Amino acid sequence: MWGEPHAWIREQIEEVEAVRAQYREEKGIDRPLRYGLRAQVLVRDTEEEAWAAAWELISKVSPEAIEQAQAAFARTDATNQRRQNELRELSRSEKFVAGPNLWTGLSLVRSGGAILIVGNAEQVADRLVEYAELGVSTFILSGYPHLEEAEQFGTRSPPIFREKWRRKQAEKSVHQREVPL
Repeated sequence: MWGEPHAWIREQIEEVEAVRAQYREEKGIDRPLRYGLRAQVLVRDTEEEAWAAAWELISKVSPEAIEQAQAAFARTDATNQRRQNELRELSRSEKFVAGPNLWTGLSLVRSGGAILIVGNAEQVADRLVEYAELGVSTFILSGYPHLEEAEQFGTRSPPIFREKWRRKQAEKSVHQREVPL
């Protein structure tokens, strides 16, 4: 899946799991699935710096280039691209903010998985934990410029994500062991 608001991702996973359950019931075969997510990340020391950097990414793109990109994206028959287009238009009046730390402004000029998870290291890790709680187990993350953003993100958010995920799993394990009276 491409990055989308958590509710949209939940809906997609539930839809696939319903088909999977029906298949299991009809055929007696259970094939567990893993869910993956492709998104852009942008991490800075503060949320304010991150939002400024997000807007900087598209600040020099001419209105003509944006218009051409939008026309090209509109001609697609790819489901994910249509969903990205819809999300961008739904969030346009909110300065392209599609949810906590989720920005669609990059999709004005970039096709594909263009939603940007924007924030400080903790906020970005929190959004990724939320996706993981929905069932996403594989992430393909990138940013612009590639090397610099990989360093910004890679040195900051993954350690926070791992610790938060470890704690969530430990809490889940404790709750599963509790026996109701």
